Amino acid sequence: ATVVVSSHLLHEIEEHCHRVCVLERGRAAAFGRVADLLADRRPLIEISFDSPETAEKARAWLCERGLASIEDLAPSVGEFEPSRRVHARVERQDAPTLNRALTEAGMAPIYLAPRRRTLRDYFLNGPR
Repeated sequence: ATVVVSSHLLHEIEEHCHRVCVLERGRAAAFGRVADLLADRRPLIEISFDSPETAEKARAWLCERGLASIEDLAPSVGEFEPSRRVHARVERQDAPTLNRALTEAGMAPIYLAPRRRTLRDYFLNGPR
């Protein structure tokens, strides 16, 4: 059986639905299995810093080196204050090298962790 659900609560849709149709301005922009739409084409690492100021400095540093873009830096759901987190596009095995480079540049991370792509990311930024 098929049930049609319309919602802006994308985390709920991601959790409960197997297939989705993403509408943009009333037209189908994407259709398919959630797992296929969210397949990790470009790995994403979340980096946390001790202050929003350090995170902002790191964002600029990462963008200058092509490791992040504005699309990668969308805030998390429910995040209203300046973020202490930054996302970088690096392979997992390169995370220790990135950690060392940030530390040597005076922006020591609190942690680095792989970040799974969400349906919200897909909706906001499209396929990557």
